[in-house]
Amino acid sequence: MNRDLPSISDIKQSIFHFLDFELRRVVLSILPEKEKGLLPLGFSETNNIKIFEEYFFVIEKFLDTHIVPQKYNICYSSKVKKYLLENDDVDTKLKKKLQYFQNGFKRNDKSFNFLPKSAYTYYTDETKSKNHRKYINDFLFNSFGIRHFHLVDNNDNDLIYYVLIKNNIYLINIGNHDSIYEEETPKILIEEYPDLLEQLKISKLSSDIDPGSPCWGRELECCWKHGISVIPLINGNLYTATFMSLDGMERRYFDILTNILYQLNNQLNEIMTLLENKHYNIFLKKAKSKMSLKSGGIYIADRNSSFEYCIELPYFTKLQLVDMIIIPSTSKESLNG
Repeated sequence: MNRDLPSISDIKQSIFHFLDFELRRVVLSILPEKEKGLLPLGFSETNNIKIFEEYFFVIEKFLDTHIVPQKYNICYSSKVKKYLLENDDVDTKLKKKLQYFQNGFKRNDKSFNFLPKSAYTYYTDETKSKNHRKYINDFLFNSFGIRHFHLVDNNDNDLIYYVLIKNNIYLINIGNHDSIYEEETPKILIEEYPDLLEQLKISKLSSDIDPGSPCWGRELECCWKHGISVIPLINGNLYTATFMSLDGMERRYFDILTNILYQLNNQLNEIMTLLENKHYNIFLKKAKSKMSLKSGGIYIADRNSSFEYCIELPYFTKLQLVDMIIIPSTSKESLNG
């Protein structure tokens, strides 16, 4: 029986329309109500894949500024241990906060998350601006993956600087907002936890590179807030991360899209071979494909059997993390029966 097989272009279009619908639904569940109207039109309206960069921006910022509710192991730097021994009051406050991490807190409490002022704003209605995205403007986070939380709500004097890797929280230092631009906190991270640098995508540059005019403190703060990228010099070594400037932040979402397109293109030929050699109707030209987005990829079901073809796209496992944060524990329990 002759079948009217779709082209690779047809398959791509079907997948893009499906992803547009699924990702837009997730993004709209994240955005504050007043910002939903600022989200650009979707792929279905514009046929422009650039919209996926916007979706990735919202999803990545949401995950960067929230903590998944689960149990965490707590690791203390030598500086934090010493400080707690000498300050009973701070020790008591910190223990109260850490109970939520150690016991597997079940609520999305903003006071326990990484909270710069821009954390819960994704878009600004500045029509004269070239880019309406509201990035996380935090030097320690963008350069070293170091987050912070407040020991006391709305008090900027006692901040805990920490790094989050899987189910481990590394308490690096105690300081205030001025400490964001000081050398001490990243220096502790590099000296005491060198094994974390690769996971945080921090690289030590060659000693042959001219360090230029490295700076810390107010000078670094001024450079950072004016969009000037500064490569930190610590213990005589230069360190760089992916998102150390506005250009780096913007490129992050382009790189995610590029990687997904690369993975998709590599698997499209396999799909065409499957369609040519088998009698699976996973794509029909005049009907929508039966797709679902599950852990690790897009599943396309045959309409006449139980067969499902998986296009492996590991990035989409992150959507499960979004659900874990957004859906209250009581809702999850009811969903699980």
